Amino acid sequence: MCLSTRFWDFALASYAVTGDISGVLDQVHVLVEPALREVIDRLHPDVARIASYHAGWTTETGESTGRSVGKRVRGALAILSAVTAGAAPAVGVPGAVAV
Repeated sequence: MCLSTRFWDFALASYAVTGDISGVLDQVHVLVEPALREVIDRLHPDVARIASYHAGWTTETGESTGRSVGKRVRGALAILSAVTAGAAPAVGVPGAVAV
């Protein structure tokens, strides 16, 4: 999924007015989570279980939490860095997945 730069401009403008970063973090989540899940799915099952737990997708025993949470701030920094440099948000996804 590729979100338009125009949308990011709107999300950042909304943050500037309200001071609420949750809209930006939600959009990072929409953009980054599918790529992160794809990477984790390619890992050895033992490592994938641990990574899924750290992403907040599973419990310590590997059961689904039914939630889609995770670490978004570092991913947001990668995405916002790309946007600030004039690139499309999708350009920052590999960096967001890496951190």
